[in-house]
Amino acid sequence: MYVVAVAATVWGILRSGGWSGTGGEAGPVTIIVAARNERGSIGTCVRSILAQSHRELSLIVVDDRSDDETAELATKAGEGDSRLRVLRVPKHGAGGKKQALMKGIEASDTEILLFTDADCAPGPGWVAGMVDAFSPDTAFVAGYGPYHPRNTLLARLVAAEASSNAVTARGLIGLGVPSMCTARNMGYRRSAYDAGGGLGPIAHVVSGDDTLMLQRIARVGGVRYVVDPATHVPSAPPATVGAWFAQKRRHLSTLVLFSPPKLLAAVISRSMDILIVVGVPLALTGLTGPWVFWAWGVKAAADFGALWVGLGTLGERRLLRVFPLLEIVYSYLLVFFVLGGMARRIPWK
Repeated sequence: MYVVAVAATVWGILRSGGWSGTGGEAGPVTIIVAARNERGSIGTCVRSILAQSHRELSLIVVDDRSDDETAELATKAGEGDSRLRVLRVPKHGAGGKKQALMKGIEASDTEILLFTDADCAPGPGWVAGMVDAFSPDTAFVAGYGPYHPRNTLLARLVAAEASSNAVTARGLIGLGVPSMCTARNMGYRRSAYDAGGGLGPIAHVVSGDDTLMLQRIARVGGVRYVVDPATHVPSAPPATVGAWFAQKRRHLSTLVLFSPPKLLAAVISRSMDILIVVGVPLALTGLTGPWVFWAWGVKAAADFGALWVGLGTLGERRLLRVFPLLEIVYSYLLVFFVLGGMARRIPWK
């Protein structure tokens, strides 16, 4: 079943083709960035967005009750550019990333909305490439968010895991069952946002402004995945194992709101990880036969084949160098990530 699921993902990648052509919309667009305690990166983020080749844009930065100078530094980075607005979530009001995003969306006045994170610095072609993918029947556009730099083994592992998720996300979109994307690089129509019910119904979950919104908006319109390198949005990887755990814990907290079919698909896609976590210790203690290791080998071969295809379209095959190590440790890491995501109190920042 796992091999069939992987093969289907590859078929979805080939079927989607990725979007890197022309023919989309070329009008105004609003970029919304939610930020909290981002004084070290917000200036670079603002400057990179205001320097986009697509000039017909507005940038809304929403400061979510920061304890530092995030709002002031965002304003300074705009240097009087009238396209920039900096809003603040009241100190004693309802906070969180979704509240900040809702405030930004309410203040927007364009049909196309793009989103990235405050620690990202999109290249000059990002907005043009994303807006171009919005054909009349497209409601949601997802893109790739690679991690850089990769000067440590942990950074390379984090980058490889993120790229693997991007391959899966694109494959599922190609299969017509969009289920995941990254908040670092995405956009949707305001009309689709309203038709899908907005962020309000999922505001109580700390994460999911990307994945859950994709699933909601996909019910009312088409979804595309953009592969053009000009649209990639890089950001720095978590610097420590603890930071990576906190990030994955936050991301996986959304599983509780997946629909039953989406949850079943998630379980099937990770079924071999479950087998490895349970079966390998049993095999090492002699409680089961060595067939578990043969199954692990089949999983590794299937994963490698899918990543060879998927990473090739993203220009990321060099990440396959850390694939053997990631294949060995990730099944066990995933257990801790999922269990962490089930915790009740998970902060955004």
